[in-house]
Amino acid sequence: MDSRQLAASWFYKRYYGFRTIPPPDGQAAHGRALLCCANGDGTLSEAERDWVLGYSAAKGYDASLVEELRHYPANEDIVALVTSHPALNNNRLCLVHDALCACLADGELTDGEWKTVLRMAAKLDVAEDQVIAIRDAIAAETNARDARIKLIYPNQIPF
Repeated sequence: MDSRQLAASWFYKRYYGFRTIPPPDGQAAHGRALLCCANGDGTLSEAERDWVLGYSAAKGYDASLVEELRHYPANEDIVALVTSHPALNNNRLCLVHDALCACLADGELTDGEWKTVLRMAAKLDVAEDQVIAIRDAIAAETNARDARIKLIYPNQIPF
């Protein structure tokens, strides 16, 4: 197992409880969907793209795919994108979670981003109350992470 696979294996176990790395089916469409949601307000920030690229790399995506996502314009219609890639439906709740995280990477979830995520979720048969619950879980995770960091580094983050 090379270091990329080791990192991906650790990530999937830590983040999702998976015992194996999922097959690569749908990775490109997943990454493109995240970028399209983050661009739902017409502005794909550097922080949002960087989040998607780092997340994709952490999940063990091939370097060529990460590079493709680096240059992807993120201007596809989100409904058309998810409709044309049925594999996305297998991980629809995860996709909604990841899209919200990508949108929040620059510190805010704009109205355009929220509406784009809701359009995608509706096409994937994810109810709005589920999307709200996922958003609230992300906020709780963020608060817990911030509290942990403050405990570990009470004065300042050293790096």
